[in-house]
Amino acid sequence: MNGEAVYGTTPRMIYGEGPTQIERDGTFSERREVTYSPQDVRFSTRDDVFYATFLGRPAKSVTLTSLGLMLYEAEIRYARRLGADGELEWSLTPDGFTVEMPVERPCEDAYVLRIERGRPF
Repeated sequence: MNGEAVYGTTPRMIYGEGPTQIERDGTFSERREVTYSPQDVRFSTRDDVFYATFLGRPAKSVTLTSLGLMLYEAEIRYARRLGADGELEWSLTPDGFTVEMPVERPCEDAYVLRIERGRPF
């Protein structure tokens, strides 16, 4: 369901945002269990689509501060969540991109926001 946000995409200059930090000390440090929060988000892109992958279940209303620096309101055609029908309500301010997320859970893992951009961007 979330594969379109992974396969064939490229990362953004700002890879994501959130409070969780991964320690990089010593060999085999990747074996330590990391628990992500709903504020941990990773960004990717392909063609005219921008993806924001939430690594935890997001709140009803979320603000992605990094997107306030990367997107322009005029370029955004719509936002929707993968696995849910319909477009989402959103706004873009200097504080960031705020979107109202659907209540239903499409899966147990990551939640992906799909932002379709119009050309030129």
